[in-house]
Amino acid sequence: MRVPLSRFITICLILSLLAISTNEVKAQKSPLITGTVQDENGKPLPNVSIIILNENGTIVSRTKTNSQGKFNLILNKEGAYSIYALLDKSSTKGVDYVPSLRKTYLHAGSTASFNFILKKGATILFEGDARFIETGKAANYYRFTVTCLNASLSENLVTIYGNGTDLAKILGFNERLVVIPADIKVIITAFVQDTQDNLSDAFTIKGKVGYFKLSQGKMLHVDIREYSLKSNLEKLTQILDSSFLLLKDAEDAGFLVTVESRDLSDAYNLLSSSLVSMRKELYDETFAKIRNAYLLTHNTMNYLQGLFQMSSRLVLILPFFFIFLASAIAYLITEKENYIEILMRGRKKFTISINLLVTLILYILIFTLFYLLYPGSRIASKAPLMVMAFIALALWRVAAIILPRILSERKGESRSIQFKSAIIIAFSLACRNLRKRRLRTILNLINIIVLIFGLITFTSIAPGYGLVTQILNPAISIDALLIRSVPPFKSGLSFFSLPQSFITWLKNQPNVSLISLKAENIPLERPIGILHTKDGKEITVEGVIGVTVCNETRFTRIHRIVVGGSYLQPVSYTHLTLPTN
Repeated sequence: MRVPLSRFITICLILSLLAISTNEVKAQKSPLITGTVQDENGKPLPNVSIIILNENGTIVSRTKTNSQGKFNLILNKEGAYSIYALLDKSSTKGVDYVPSLRKTYLHAGSTASFNFILKKGATILFEGDARFIETGKAANYYRFTVTCLNASLSENLVTIYGNGTDLAKILGFNERLVVIPADIKVIITAFVQDTQDNLSDAFTIKGKVGYFKLSQGKMLHVDIREYSLKSNLEKLTQILDSSFLLLKDAEDAGFLVTVESRDLSDAYNLLSSSLVSMRKELYDETFAKIRNAYLLTHNTMNYLQGLFQMSSRLVLILPFFFIFLASAIAYLITEKENYIEILMRGRKKFTISINLLVTLILYILIFTLFYLLYPGSRIASKAPLMVMAFIALALWRVAAIILPRILSERKGESRSIQFKSAIIIAFSLACRNLRKRRLRTILNLINIIVLIFGLITFTSIAPGYGLVTQILNPAISIDALLIRSVPPFKSGLSFFSLPQSFITWLKNQPNVSLISLKAENIPLERPIGILHTKDGKEITVEGVIGVTVCNETRFTRIHRIVVGGSYLQPVSYTHLTLPTN
């Protein structure tokens, strides 16, 4: 069957029109984004990367501006979008323009137009780790915020960098990289966090002169350890000041706090020494010192707070024991049946038991001595203490009336004497025996009171108080440990390194404040190498030791064996040091 040419052409035209109309309808339903990118002087910027993210943080479209700085993008559906404009030149080390961000919501068939003005930028790259004195661990989350000092930044410029941002998570920026406006004074606020232990810290990074001011495209490397240490030093200073105030309150109250005073003095000396190390830029050594100072201060502060809490509670409990002690002493030295008759003016007789009177006098005497001598009485509130004293007295009086009735003899059916009555008879016989030896009984009671007050005092302080203490160094020092991995026999390896996973685990231990890596060859019967001098002489090398320059002096005092010149400095890695043997 043949189809006429004219009919075939007509069908093709109809299909083309249908395809065009379908695309137009589809284009009308899809959101459209257009715009231009210019610099601060209004000059169009070509080759600017335009990246669009949806509300889930996924890249949905990207393009580059043309020679006139223009761009347009068709999106698939309506929704909330983030539009980034990024430009960097490969000829410079840093990022040349500050990233710009626009956020918008596009409906189906709508068109949005944006005009990006990119500001000249420079880059700061933070190196090192921010650490926490509470645990000694390094932060694993960093967030940086840029603040301008003399001018306000456009709200479209990106000022937040670090973990969790779109730039680092999606667009491939380094998590420690911050882009700042060029030729403008800025400061940076850092927020660091250890997500495992839920520790965080915030501090301001101001540079050597109090701010950062860089020209376009420049990159500055900044050691974040310096500013993290300054923040930790401020935190330690506040804790140390609070601890000294607690120590003074304890001394004013009369507590023996010799050990705590010595520990806080040691912590203060470590703090002073850390400031010297800080000025020398020995950051690892500085952190080790303030970490040790923090442990001393924190433990001392916790103990002092516990001492105050325990003393306050003990003061409120002891009145009940005092009334029992006074009643027992009165019962031993007086007869319960003896009374004193007091004749009033109206010729009315007032009778009071001698036992009751002696109990009250002894209770008041013991309580007064306790209040005057025990340091915890000075930190407790007087009102609750007086209330507990009267409550103890009232409960004792109630018990003195009720207990005799409860313990009164009742005849049993199957036995001639009850168990309660036997206890009363035995106690009465013991009391009569003690009354026959009154002097010995009084002396024993005095000894008991002295022992009780001694027990109260010495259970409120540490065992080392009032004693002469001396540190006995063990045969093997426990301040530092040498950990090495021994290679298999006949392995042929001169160096055998520790696994990186073990080093990471060791750094996270709470009692580890400083780690100094060290490389040392396995001893061999033959030299491991030969050095040739300019004169043609040969020097056999029997061993090689690789150390961390700053830390090794603290561990092994290796700088003391240098015979010529000076020990290696942190930057002089090209020198060779020879010991005497």
